Amino acid sequence: MAKSKVVQVPCDAGLYAKIVAYRDEKGLGKDAAAARDLILFALRILEHKDDAEGLSTRELLEVILTYTVKAQHTSSLVYYQTFNDSLVDMDSAKTKHKDTMRKAEDKVEQLLAGDAK
Repeated sequence: MAKSKVVQVPCDAGLYAKIVAYRDEKGLGKDAAAARDLILFALRILEHKDDAEGLSTRELLEVILTYTVKAQHTSSLVYYQTFNDSLVDMDSAKTKHKDTMRKAEDKVEQLLAGDAK
């Protein structure tokens, strides 16, 4: 079996700290394993960035964010309707659901614009 190639990459203290933090977070034993994981991840992103058929990583993450925020708002709405003492009026519930979805979409737009509040 051929010997593996070695790539030595000098890095500043900030980059090294990020590699060590990644290594510790993932429970990897060595800096090389963390660097290898990060390089492979970056290469996968670069290899697929120009796929005309698929979504970009950002587009995919935006879709995931949208569904996550909507699910969060919907679960709040279901909780409200389930534990509300009065009977649920379906017309009111539909209006409330549409309003909830609009609020969720507004929240997604805020997050994508960089407004974390």
